[in-house]
Amino acid sequence: MDIRMACIDGLTTARRIRNYDPSARVFIVTDYADEDLRRAALEAGASGYVLKQDIANLAEIVGSL
Repeated sequence: MDIRMACIDGLTTARRIRNYDPSARVFIVTDYADEDLRRAALEAGASGYVLKQDIANLAEIVGSL
């Protein structure tokens, strides 16, 4: 999911998903190359943070986790 979405932001959604199912893997896929957002996403429970420009590597990134 992205950081910014129409109804709810990705960080809140990541927290909710991980609270519901701690074993869930949540990946943020975004255009925001911001270290503070990356850190906040990981603190919210995201398993990974991928820039949309690197989406071709998503399967490799997911596989490495």
